[in-house]
Amino acid sequence: MNGVMYQELRDSWRLERSSFKLQRLDPALYERLRAHAAKLASILEEGSGLAKKVASLELEVLKALAQDLFSLRVRKALAQALEGQDPTPLLTREEAEAVSAALKALSEAEELLSSKLSAHYERPRMKLVRMLKEAPVEAAPEYAPLKAESLALLPASVAEKLVSEGYAVMVD
Repeated sequence: MNGVMYQELRDSWRLERSSFKLQRLDPALYERLRAHAAKLASILEEGSGLAKKVASLELEVLKALAQDLFSLRVRKALAQALEGQDPTPLLTREEAEAVSAALKALSEAEELLSSKLSAHYERPRMKLVRMLKEAPVEAAPEYAPLKAESLALLPASVAEKLVSEGYAVMVD
């Protein structure tokens, strides 16, 4: 294993794990990791025997550490951002892009929910009726009792039904 790259990644990971706060990280860490992973990949393609096995294991360990570090830092940054703090000065370019995309998705989801809630709320059209005779409970169960000579403000569909069945007349 490249001791320097592994050591730096492990130390960054440990530091990040040891605190609830987002820690300062070398902005070029992920770029250097990509370059090192490319070297390991070339060893995997061209190498043989022990060198290939070591490169495979190193790549696996570095990838797991890097993914865990990235995930942890992005989650911390999202928590800070949602609390109104700006985490971007402590983020690498890759982390800042992930946080930005997550916040944008959250904002779009909130807007979608808001539009769905307001679009589906329509106040029912209401009609005023004067009851000619008492309507049986079955005629308008949600609005019973509807007594003779009483006035009722009802949804248009219920009012029209009562008028068509002769229980009420519309009031202008």
